[in-house]
Amino acid sequence: MNEDKTFKGQLKDEYALSCFRKHWIKILPSLFIIPVLFALLATGATLMTIVRIENTAAAVFLARAFALVNYLMHRQFFIIFNYYLRTVVITNHRIITVDKSIYFRDSVDSIDLSRIQDVHKKQNGIVENILDYGSLEIVLSGSHSVVTIDCIPKPDMCFKKINRVKQSYLPSRNDDVLVGDMANPPLTEEDLVGEMKENFIGGIDETRT
Repeated sequence: MNEDKTFKGQLKDEYALSCFRKHWIKILPSLFIIPVLFALLATGATLMTIVRIENTAAAVFLARAFALVNYLMHRQFFIIFNYYLRTVVITNHRIITVDKSIYFRDSVDSIDLSRIQDVHKKQNGIVENILDYGSLEIVLSGSHSVVTIDCIPKPDMCFKKINRVKQSYLPSRNDDVLVGDMANPPLTEEDLVGEMKENFIGGIDETRT
């Protein structure tokens, strides 16, 4: 997990605490499928060059099968490329999820730390515990909706980091609000009465002139 990285759309006084991709288990099926599809492509190309197919229907079928396998293999490559484009960033202000693909998708979602009511870490099963990945369920305050980020590597570290930065973020934000309130204190009753008198006397003076 990378730390102290700059990123597009970074706010003032914001810095990245952690930047990571989903666990490599997301692309594991593609890593197994690609060699199989490549072997099928090589076999089909060999058959098309060596064997002379006189039956038109068989030739059309073989050509379609070749095109289908080629499409499936390229699709697996796109899955791998998209895996490297999708990241999660934990900053001192928010949690950012970047959902991006090569051509069709480029979206960014962020969750302000002040909106987080609770965070749950889930690691179910032997595979998730051995490979050390899981999911985080973020409960938002107010709406009580749940945002799930799945296939997170080292979820325990992310869980502790979010809770730690949340505890340090909220007091500092409250202090900023308190300083702003002290700089602009609310008007008292005497101030309001004095302001009304000044406006009233000023209005009389204007009418006399």
